[in-house]
Amino acid sequence: MLGTVAFAISTVLAVSHKGIDLFGASVMGIITAVGGGTIRDITLGVPVFWADEQYYIWVALIFSVIAFYGRTLFSNKHINDLISYMDAAGISLFAIMAADKVWDLGFGLPRAPILLGIITAIGGGLFRDVLAGRPTLLMSRELYAVPVMLGCTLYVISK
Repeated sequence: MLGTVAFAISTVLAVSHKGIDLFGASVMGIITAVGGGTIRDITLGVPVFWADEQYYIWVALIFSVIAFYGRTLFSNKHINDLISYMDAAGISLFAIMAADKVWDLGFGLPRAPILLGIITAIGGGLFRDVLAGRPTLLMSRELYAVPVMLGCTLYVISK
């Protein structure tokens, strides 16, 4: 849930300066929060996780609305830093949980757990950036997918 909350909030804060309304901000928050896991589950041919566990959608929606109306609160440096740390923790948790799910299903061992871990962790952010017309983090000098790949690789090696 931590990642879902962080992804929804950080997305709304990232796109709110574009004059987006509450509906658009909420849709973007939800897409970012569940996008990577959706790609993973479709690839695996299993039911998409949020179809059975709809609280992921509700949590993303609620925190998107909170972020939309509380933009000034979230602009505070300390709170913004906290959201950044939650976002990083969410990426890490999503990656490992995905790698574990793929491993447990025995899908494409040993490489698929690493690849789908990366896709799960960064897929929602890629959707956000493309839909918002922003350069993706993959296309920047910022380390983004490399630490996720290393974490998933170490996790798979430890299995």
